[in-house]
Amino acid sequence: MYSFAVSPNLQQNNLVCPQQNATVNRISSGDNDARFRRVVLPHLDDAYSLARWLTGDRVDAEDVVQEACLRAFRGIGGFAGINARAWFLTIVRHAAYTWLGKNRSSALVMVDDPDAVEQKQAGRGVAPRDGPETPEAALIAKTDAAIAKAPGPSPPARAATATAAM
Repeated sequence: MYSFAVSPNLQQNNLVCPQQNATVNRISSGDNDARFRRVVLPHLDDAYSLARWLTGDRVDAEDVVQEACLRAFRGIGGFAGINARAWFLTIVRHAAYTWLGKNRSSALVMVDDPDAVEQKQAGRGVAPRDGPETPEAALIAKTDAAIAKAPGPSPPARAATATAAM
């Protein structure tokens, strides 16, 4: 008959062999590095394309992909191994949303044709600029108001002129 001695405290066994624990940790770390290279690196181009599409800027996309790679590296142990591309691009998407929330105002609106937006606003009577009034614009408005109040015939309307560069 065989008899075995079982230690009730497993941590006590770990303290006896610190070299073995270091070796196990180094192997696990190396496995995570290799797994990261195998799972994430093949999809960096797709990650950059997604980040560029979400942020609209090359430099911002690089920042988002870098943050996503850090998140993926930290979470590589939890990767189930089913679809690496979907897993990593989900991380990229969440990193982009987090980055956009921190670095872009919520009033930012992407438009293809800013001239069309200005024309539409002008048609509704909305001023195309919401910024501070320039001294020149204030002087023109003051002059127009004074002319409108003056008695007598009204002056002809000012026409916008365009000059061509030669």
